[in-house]
Amino acid sequence: MNQSKGNIPHYFIWILPLAYSMHIIEEYFAGKGFPKWFSDVFNATISNGDFIIINAIAFSIVIIFSVTYQFYRQNNVFFLALVTLFFVNGIIHILSSIFSMTYSPGTITGLIIYIPMGIILFKRILPLLSYNQKVTGISAGIFIHIIVAVIAFNI
Repeated sequence: MNQSKGNIPHYFIWILPLAYSMHIIEEYFAGKGFPKWFSDVFNATISNGDFIIINAIAFSIVIIFSVTYQFYRQNNVFFLALVTLFFVNGIIHILSSIFSMTYSPGTITGLIIYIPMGIILFKRILPLLSYNQKVTGISAGIFIHIIVAVIAFNI
């Protein structure tokens, strides 16, 4: 299947930056805030400034992709990668809260936004893609999450 053709409404792409905005607000303001929680639980050091820089770059990428998808080229493989990234992030927040027995800021939006959004969008995107495109998109989303985690642990 051609990744540039599909029946995903263009407005679906704007769900990603909206969901990301809500998630980042929760991460920054809820509980101790994600940077402090992450630093405490994982014995790492991530400052509020580091958190803002990482998320400003990531949010810019999501916005650039959304604009590109909306007006120029629909890339459903990259869309799948972002949806996978968000979905995995929601699961990791929940697992982190369970295993640390603490509240990981981002768990609420992960549970009520990222995971349901992922399920809904997976149902819309996956039928449009070939097997190889599905593997590429899902693998890319997981790989991006791993890269962000490695950066967070090594700042």
